[in-house]
Amino acid sequence: MLVFSCKNENNAQTIEKESKSEMAKTLTEKERIEIVTYYLINERKLDKKDFHEIIFLNDIADGVNVIHYEGKDAFFSFKFSEALKFYNLNKKQK
Repeated sequence: MLVFSCKNENNAQTIEKESKSEMAKTLTEKERIEIVTYYLINERKLDKKDFHEIIFLNDIADGVNVIHYEGKDAFFSFKFSEALKFYNLNKKQK
């Protein structure tokens, strides 16, 4: 007797991406700031004093800009999904 198990990998990845996008859209601004702050402190090893403002970009790439100093143009960017993934993985372990 032969038994075959087939799995459509592309479909599973698409569903996973859609659910992440939906979850990110339902978060409040305060929750998103908490997630990014957690990511910056624990993954990027920054102190709260090292960043002045967190700006969420309304683009398809779910970008986040972090401004280092008030009144300056020093900033860096990353994807919110990167911070959310780190937050979810590490919060579950604690």
